[in-house]
Amino acid sequence: MIANVRATYSSGVLTPLEPLDLEEGKEVTLSIDDAARLSVEESRRMTRSAAGRWKGTHDPDELLRNIYSDRLIQSRPEARV
Repeated sequence: MIANVRATYSSGVLTPLEPLDLEEGKEVTLSIDDAARLSVEESRRMTRSAAGRWKGTHDPDELLRNIYSDRLIQSRPEARV
């Protein structure tokens, strides 16, 4: 079973915040993620600050031409020898 379970840490012990479907004494491997979570406001601020950063750096028509030409090359059948 692979599961993401939130837990609290206190006095050297991790305590799950929800019930676990494990037999008593079962050994498990933990991966700890203590990365700070962004607030909704901070996430929105970062998204807004990044919006439009690529404007003027690429030609959208050339990008479309490249995408379609790559699709044509990749969809061609293999040559028979």
